[in-house]
Amino acid sequence: MRRGLSVFRDGAEARHLTRIFPKLGSLVFRGELVPQHGKIKPTPTRDRPTHTTWWPYPSVDRAQPFCMDSET
Repeated sequence: MRRGLSVFRDGAEARHLTRIFPKLGSLVFRGELVPQHGKIKPTPTRDRPTHTTWWPYPSVDRAQPFCMDSET
């Protein structure tokens, strides 16, 4: 779990986290992860129901599947 990257299936939840944790920055990006990008596992918590952990494959450009979310 420690090596995984946190992503969210709901943009509103991601934007909420940028407000309560300003050190994360304010940018939110939207994208679609497919099996070729690596392993993906839903890892929800009570406070973060759409939290998902992504373990990208080493050869994957982690920025490629994403673009800036127009709602940020």
